[in-house]
Amino acid sequence: MLVLREINESEIYLITGLLKDENIVNNITNNDIIYVMYDNERIIGAAKATIVKDYGIFDYLLIIKDQRGSNLGDGLLRALLNKLNSIGIKQIFYSSENNYLLKKGFEYSIDSNLKLQIHIPTFLNRSCKSCGDLNDL
Repeated sequence: MLVLREINESEIYLITGLLKDENIVNNITNNDIIYVMYDNERIIGAAKATIVKDYGIFDYLLIIKDQRGSNLGDGLLRALLNKLNSIGIKQIFYSSENNYLLKKGFEYSIDSNLKLQIHIPTFLNRSCKSCGDLNDL
């Protein structure tokens, strides 16, 4: 069974190995929101954003290699963005070009330091590919 949940700074050890395997350096601040995805007891993904004033900076989204291709990243991205939206963050940026995020609806930003951006409520109002529809209920 898949479970998505937010973790706090004291639980960061849960994803240390996962991040190391992907060569991701995880600098933690008090302004970070980190979500993990479990399949039973095994962590299979993580996503992080940092809140800066009234917007977010998207840090990473990863799904372990043997679970990629199942659209799990979409669910993890939606969970993180839903949390940001629920606390009043309506815009998130990413600092470099990323084809996955562009496919998910991110657009090029006019800010040269923050390459991509997305309006979170607009993203959340779109259907997700892995959620199914009424016929799947």
